[in-house]
Amino acid sequence: MNILLAAAFFALPLLPVRKASADSEGWAKEVGAAAQAAALPGFFDGIRLPGGISGPVSVPGAPVFRSAPPEDAAPVPAEVAFNGITLPRAAFTSRESVSGHLVRAIDASQGSVKLLLYDFNLQDVWDALERAVSRAPSMEITVVLDQGHVFPRPGRRANALIAKLLAEPRIKTRIVAGLGEYGLMHNKVAILDGKVLKTGSYNWSKSAEKSNYENAVFTDEAGRVAVYSAYCDWVWALSGPPDAPRPPPTIDGGPPEDASPGVAFHSARFPLAVFSPAGGTAGRLLDAVKFSRSTIDVAMFSFTSMPLAEALAARRAAGARVRVVMDRKQSRSPYSVLSFLRSKGVEVAILDGRTKAGVLHHKFAVFDGLMVETGSYNWTVNGEQFSFENANFLSDPRDVAAFRAEFDLLWGLGRKDF
Repeated sequence: MNILLAAAFFALPLLPVRKASADSEGWAKEVGAAAQAAALPGFFDGIRLPGGISGPVSVPGAPVFRSAPPEDAAPVPAEVAFNGITLPRAAFTSRESVSGHLVRAIDASQGSVKLLLYDFNLQDVWDALERAVSRAPSMEITVVLDQGHVFPRPGRRANALIAKLLAEPRIKTRIVAGLGEYGLMHNKVAILDGKVLKTGSYNWSKSAEKSNYENAVFTDEAGRVAVYSAYCDWVWALSGPPDAPRPPPTIDGGPPEDASPGVAFHSARFPLAVFSPAGGTAGRLLDAVKFSRSTIDVAMFSFTSMPLAEALAARRAAGARVRVVMDRKQSRSPYSVLSFLRSKGVEVAILDGRTKAGVLHHKFAVFDGLMVETGSYNWTVNGEQFSFENANFLSDPRDVAAFRAEFDLLWGLGRKDF
């Protein structure tokens, strides 16, 4: 363990941040804990496999670990104004602290904070939530948590900060289970004062902050905030008190839909956001692949959807350049599409996280350099049918440029000769 912690220490990137997390002590222990948690069988962010992890397929070569971004990292994208502060439109853990932005956003909130959280163990963010309910008695904070983190399966430790959250009477907390045996409440969503939305791949966890490649998106676009707010209310209505494990909810109809649709891409139009379970996200992604003409770049933690893999292969056969960066550990799953993609001429790279305990946890794609899809949604059947997820479609050139730069960073660091 001492060797592991020492390696993780020297591997941590020395990057400038716009605002560092307040929780800066004891991180070496946290890295070790993250490594231990990530090694638990059968359960890791969005992936639950029957009977634990199956035997990995062969992917020769040493682990792929890179910590330093290129010197020409993308400039900071435009920012979102919120109650006297600014938040980045897109933030990436490869370059900065996301936790610090969450703290400032909560500290600036004046009336309400809505949260859908798969995981929660950031001390500085907990402190900000406590400050929020203490400074304003009228502050309304509602949280829906994944049931599996409130009542963990055997072999997993209970989360002390989640216990504090449940015990805080000024914060309204509920839980919900995903559908079926392997579904999750997998969102990482915040709505602040009904004005600003935060989404993306970033779990509110130490491993996301210190070890993983992650993204977070902040926006004050009214239509996008409104459709996510409706989704939060929908999940809240399906959830229940955190006093005991609950069966999966019965869902009549699907999640809320964006009726605009507000995002133009070539001759097609896409919704601002799509939600799971069974909200049609896979179909929208298949359309995005189909309408792409020249390039498709995908950075995906878990990719097991054969229909999406086949669609990418078809675009490659039609002459488009298709590149996929996958998390090395997840790519070794027997359910991974890695081997299929390579056999069809798709360019593939594999990459670990920012530390040896970390993972490439992104879930985004850039289509023709014109549109981005990002959120909590892994390209898996579980994400489509059984889990509570969100997928955001973005076409603002500032957002697209930021995600293109992040993909180029990952592609440059990833290993391709395996």
